[in-house]
Amino acid sequence: MSVTLVVPEWYRELVEPGLDGAAATFYRDEKGALEALPAADGFWLELWGQDPSVEGLVTAGKGLRWIQLSSAGVESMDFELLRRRGIMLTNGAGLHAPPIAEHVVMCMLMAGRGILPLLRAQAEGRWDRRAGGRAELAGSEVLILGYGLIGRAIAKKARALGAHVIGARRRGRAGRDVVVGDAWHELLPQTDFLVVAAPLTPATRGIVGRAELAALKPGSWLVNIARGPLVDEAALLDALDGGTLGGAALDVFDQEPLPKGHPLWSKPNVILTPHVSASTTRMQQRAAALFLDNAARFQAGRRLRNVVDLRAGY
Repeated sequence: MSVTLVVPEWYRELVEPGLDGAAATFYRDEKGALEALPAADGFWLELWGQDPSVEGLVTAGKGLRWIQLSSAGVESMDFELLRRRGIMLTNGAGLHAPPIAEHVVMCMLMAGRGILPLLRAQAEGRWDRRAGGRAELAGSEVLILGYGLIGRAIAKKARALGAHVIGARRRGRAGRDVVVGDAWHELLPQTDFLVVAAPLTPATRGIVGRAELAALKPGSWLVNIARGPLVDEAALLDALDGGTLGGAALDVFDQEPLPKGHPLWSKPNVILTPHVSASTTRMQQRAAALFLDNAARFQAGRRLRNVVDLRAGY
């Protein structure tokens, strides 16, 4: 069965040679996608650095039957609209695990070794051997909130460096180094690093709030590479100012881009990155390979990989 696909232009070189008979239109921006969508069967929705009208894009694709996302998070989609239209949604679960795991370990090492004050000393031309940290990742207690593919990849790398890691997930069976439901709250007083890796859903929004931050071991660090709204930002700012939290490594925020003048920009105990923890060349290659595999499955009428449960929201 011949199908028509709408694909981001920046993936053309990786995708075009492997389309295997499918027709493809490549788009650079929302306007280009809107022009191509009326004839599309499948749509790879990715508009980096833009804030598209997802509802408008979905509505423009009158014959759409499949949408692929590169992201693991799918909270921007209108699940009711997709169900009503009979559109299948697939995501990029698993694509981002390797670089995000490396990013998280980097942040934990930077926090323990006190890299931020050392960099400030370097910028000021000061030789200050007291500026750095004295903590080691080996022997530290790491609690990962959200124990899917990304969470488990983080755990593997942290354990390889000697950390003791506990994964927390909402459902399933508890096991060795895995807790279920709300049991993770009991572990906060002994936690050195709380890593947020859960999907954003109505049930997880604000899951790390004032009470959770207050319960953390004094001097501990929060690392968030999932979605900004999982953490109560006002409570986080208070914890950073109040000295109860050692610091935070943040790759995601309530509002992106983070506005100029936002207090997080100037916090001396914050490692701030602009939602780039997954952005590597190899991740893009994996994304293209996933899309091509799903495109072949779509043409053949076979089950696609990474199908999102539109009722559960992930």
